[in-house]
Amino acid sequence: MRKSHSTSYLLSLLVVAAGCGRSEDVTQIAGSDPQVDVSWLPVSKESPPGIVVSAFLDALRGGDHEVAQQLLTTTAREQTAANNMPLQAPGSPTASYSIGETTRIDGGVQVGSRWTERLESGEKIVYEIDWVLRQRPEGWRVAGMSTSFTPNGELVYVNFEDVEDMLKKWDDADEEIARQQDAAAALPASQTPQTRRR
Repeated sequence: MRKSHSTSYLLSLLVVAAGCGRSEDVTQIAGSDPQVDVSWLPVSKESPPGIVVSAFLDALRGGDHEVAQQLLTTTAREQTAANNMPLQAPGSPTASYSIGETTRIDGGVQVGSRWTERLESGEKIVYEIDWVLRQRPEGWRVAGMSTSFTPNGELVYVNFEDVEDMLKKWDDADEEIARQQDAAAALPASQTPQTRRR
């Protein structure tokens, strides 16, 4: 499957491709036993959504798989594990982020964020991501995210609790990016768009 740098990088923050042969580890990480002690988490039941997202992004940046997994909803952990696509924190020490506003939406809240990654070339890639959280007995937990996969594109909701839908949206985004890249390649150099990323 053809991937653009931006799409594959953004989703690599979240999942490992299916078929990676980690099913035993996945089952262990994704455990949803309510008796499991998670007092070691950097959040509590009372932590507001913005703090939970901050802890989640810290885990992604620091490569802490266990914390990142436990900050997902149980359904998201179970669905990604069942499809051998567990969330994995890649460890991105050059990344930084900021947390935006929290707004109420149907079934939960949405927390804005800006994730900035610096490439080896020195170039910065910035992603605007709205994280969707649902209230659970253990506190607020991440259920999905909304972002644009293409510059000036529409927001797309990626539901971690529905892997089939998530993969369809990933494929749709890849097709659109490939179409845009082909269209840009067909232009004379003087007409090639200067801005490739937000």
